[in-house]
Amino acid sequence: MGKSRSEAQAQLDGLGLKLAVVSTAQLGCVADTVCTQDPPAGTKMQPGDTITVDILVAVPNLVGSSKADALSALSNAGLRAGTITEQSDDSTAKDCVISSNPPAGTLEPTGTAIDIVVSLGP
Repeated sequence: MGKSRSEAQAQLDGLGLKLAVVSTAQLGCVADTVCTQDPPAGTKMQPGDTITVDILVAVPNLVGSSKADALSALSNAGLRAGTITEQSDDSTAKDCVISSNPPAGTLEPTGTAIDIVVSLGP
C-alpha cells in the first residue's frame, strides 16, 4: 500500500501477477496511491493470480476548459463524464466549462461520473 498505480503495476508485472483496480472510497487515502489491497501483503501468490487494489483520483480543474478538453481531462484522470448540462453564462465562452460536480480537487474513486455545466455563451 502507498505505492502509485504505476509502481504497483510494475511490481506485479515483475512477479507475473495481475492488477485489478476497484473503487471503494477510503478516508485518509492519498490521490493516485494504493489505499487497500486484497489479498493483503505477505500472502503467497502464484503467477497469473490477481491482486485487487483501491485507488482514488483527484477531480481535475475543468472550469474554463473547452468541453472537449474537459472530457479528455476526465478520461486521463480515470474518471468519466456524467450529466452534461448547458446554460447561458455572460462571463464564460461558448462550449467552455462553467462548473463541475464534484469540484476540482475532490478525491473520487476511479470511474466516477463527474457532472459538468457547459456555457451556451453570453
